[in-house]
Amino acid sequence: MHNFQDRSGWRQIAYSKITIFVVLVLIVIIGKATYSVYLKYSGNVDSLTREKTKLSSLESRKADLSDKINRLQTGQGTEETIRDKYGMAKEGEQMIVFVGKKDEASTSTPELKLSFWDKIKSLFSE
Repeated sequence: MHNFQDRSGWRQIAYSKITIFVVLVLIVIIGKATYSVYLKYSGNVDSLTREKTKLSSLESRKADLSDKINRLQTGQGTEETIRDKYGMAKEGEQMIVFVGKKDEASTSTPELKLSFWDKIKSLFSE
């Protein structure tokens, strides 16, 4: 009989309002902690994606720069860069500038644009 009464005491404690309240508070605390960890994880996934994109663009830029460096290390590449960038020529060379034909449309006189008030005046003056 004592065993039966002992179990009844545990049930009273387990189903009391205070115990249920404490369990609910613990569930809320654990849920909040889990949600904050989830937010950090999703933020890290987004950050990882951005960083991978940056890494791939930096690797392509590195390849372009190494190609430019390799080209500049040759005499022909250096000469080409100097000619393009600074417009220099070797001794005895002359620079030729090609001038294209003038556009006929650009030599015609542009139409005068009338303002709003001028248009109204022209309506009444005619």
